[in-house]
Amino acid sequence: MIDTKNPSIEFTAEDRCDRCGAQALSSYKKEALELLFCLHHAKRHNLALECSGWTAYFDFAEIERLVTPERVTA
Repeated sequence: MIDTKNPSIEFTAEDRCDRCGAQALSSYKKEALELLFCLHHAKRHNLALECSGWTAYFDFAEIERLVTPERVTA
């Protein structure tokens, strides 16, 4: 489940995906455990983790920046 009380967290440049080492933009927490994932691996493992009781947190500001095309002004 995505935490709706605090759905967005910020990551630092040192935060890396536990699977591939890319920049982490999502965190999954369960009790004292935490997994960090890039968007690719978060998408791949999200359903299984949420069904197992993990809570998802995302850096929505950085995701928005990455997926929004730059506006070119004349």
